[in-house]
Amino acid sequence: MSAFIAENTAFFGIDGEPLLDGKIYIGIVNLDPVLNPTPIFSDREMTVVLANPQTLDSFGKSINKIWIPGRYSMEVDDSLDVLQRIDLDAGETPESGVTTLSNVQGTNDVTAEATPAITEYIDKEIYTYIAVNAITGSLTLDIDGVGIRTVKKRHDQNLVAGDVEDNQIVSVAANNTDITFELLSNPSLLVPTRAETSAFSVLDSDDKRTIICDASGGDFTVSGLAVATAKNGFEFTIDNNAATGLVTFDPSGGETVDGLTTFIVFPGEKRTFITNGTLWLSDVVSGSQTSIIRADATNVATVDIVLDNDRFKSYIIYISGVEPVSDGVAFESKVSINGGITFLASNYAHARLSFVVGGAPGGAGSNSDASIKLLGDQGSATNEFLTGVIHITNVGSTSGRNRIHYSMGGEDSTGNEKFVVGAGRNISTTIFDAIQFKFDSGNISEMAYQAIGINK
Repeated sequence: MSAFIAENTAFFGIDGEPLLDGKIYIGIVNLDPVLNPTPIFSDREMTVVLANPQTLDSFGKSINKIWIPGRYSMEVDDSLDVLQRIDLDAGETPESGVTTLSNVQGTNDVTAEATPAITEYIDKEIYTYIAVNAITGSLTLDIDGVGIRTVKKRHDQNLVAGDVEDNQIVSVAANNTDITFELLSNPSLLVPTRAETSAFSVLDSDDKRTIICDASGGDFTVSGLAVATAKNGFEFTIDNNAATGLVTFDPSGGETVDGLTTFIVFPGEKRTFITNGTLWLSDVVSGSQTSIIRADATNVATVDIVLDNDRFKSYIIYISGVEPVSDGVAFESKVSINGGITFLASNYAHARLSFVVGGAPGGAGSNSDASIKLLGDQGSATNEFLTGVIHITNVGSTSGRNRIHYSMGGEDSTGNEKFVVGAGRNISTTIFDAIQFKFDSGNISEMAYQAIGINK
């Protein structure tokens, strides 16, 4: 007898989530379907052959009706080719199916009736009902008085408040090995956000939650949930929506996130953290760039910016309204190899090309200097200020060394407009992790700046 899988059949992973862009392998019964594929067809007459495996759509559903000549084996993988489901003897299973429940009562301890009534739970049988209330904690289900079983998500996790809503269609499958029901319908995606302004810990109930953080009152740390507790697929988002302040995610017990022991979420950044069952991974929500710092400086000797080379592959620094206290001074830059504690005072190589109103273009530079000269002879009169863009490349490359490219505009001490482009580096083979801006004499009267990191 031929068998078929209906089009739009939804497939779910071991975490209860739809297998978006997954694959279905159909094979010879009782054999590995990947290594022993069998022909599959799109029509009842079995004349139009389909590709094997078949790819699921963006909702985890089969695209075609799949006809199979008799019993078969089946494997379903996720989009990363990780096994999610396997059945070596499929195609004729009259003993299992879908049972619709009625007379549903209760909130967290639900009772319901099947039609026709049942006297036992059939392994892998699917039971479907409409929830009459939103749950407020873990969920149990008892059908026809057969017995109370706990409903689990992701195979072995209790449900929490918000996982099932009022009037939601709930589908569960009987697991007679663990004596539970496994939730097949998605837990509610409408997990409410919560707000934090100081240190806190991630909870089991924070799965799929966005946590809005305001660190303007001071930097604080988010303590992670252990991977073993969170389980594969657990995720939460930190939204650092303040203009200042750092929020640091610190995984539990020495676990890592993206290979780092801690992970900083910068002001204005939104990051999702997800576990694969072994470690934590992160994904930027707000785009490929992250604002590291945005500030204004007044009457300071230097402006120092610390870089995070584990996070970012390059940087763009914007400066504007930069005015010196003294007239006719040079704007320059130095770098650090110890996080900005000290800055290197030698071994800089740089070259620049200058254009000044009323004068010919000119070049200048050095292969051994005490700093990288960005712009010389900057005036300090009213409305004489410089602006610029600095791009730092080769982050993390010991062979290529970090290099700075820049363009600057300003007015010289006689009031003439000038424009400078150039590049520079420290000829040391050490990677630098902070950059300093200063005038060669006197303080910075005013300076607005923003540093943006390009995410790896």
